[in-house]
Amino acid sequence: MKVIATLGDYYHDEQRLKDCLEEVLQGLNDVELAYVDRQHLIEVIMGDQPDLVILGAENRLNPQEDPVDSWLTEEDAQVLADFVGNGGSFLAWHSGLASYDKITTFVNMLGGYFLYHPAAHQIVTYRYQNHFLFDRQRDNFKIKDEHYFMKYQEDIDIFLRSDSVDGESIAGWTRNHGEGRVACYAPAHLVEGLEHQLVKEDLDQLIQWCLGLK
Repeated sequence: MKVIATLGDYYHDEQRLKDCLEEVLQGLNDVELAYVDRQHLIEVIMGDQPDLVILGAENRLNPQEDPVDSWLTEEDAQVLADFVGNGGSFLAWHSGLASYDKITTFVNMLGGYFLYHPAAHQIVTYRYQNHFLFDRQRDNFKIKDEHYFMKYQEDIDIFLRSDSVDGESIAGWTRNHGEGRVACYAPAHLVEGLEHQLVKEDLDQLIQWCLGLK
């Protein structure tokens, strides 16, 4: 099984995300992982037809400059939607949810989008709810994190919610898109979160589901 990952952006350290993902994938056999940058992601998907695409990078290429350039267009988003609709799988991880709100095709494929997060990192409590991913009730956990606030559609299966001093939101969901599978996961920004055992277990379960292993 082939997994392509696009990880890291101006605000999110690429190597930290790679370290987390590679540790998660150690427990899965027969998985081939390749990395690609954002500007070449669509081209690689069209050529390689992977089983799973993992996006952990926001849409803005240069968020500190003016004008700000983005990598994903509606046309490219349609390629992603067709890839999933025809049986591929897609995991949007943390900043892979960010700054895509104006790309309607992408938002409709994901089933939601990132609205904002408060400027300061906060203690965020992540609370599980019943979902087919998990065969037992999981303990809630707290980490210092960017608290992502999300806008979402009704046709999603929520498994994780979040709350902090700034309010409440959803933090993880799955959905089917055509013949394919989509998963969205908001944690985590800091090393504390990326090294948290439950974050790694969540990613493991999501990747297994995306690959049809559970």
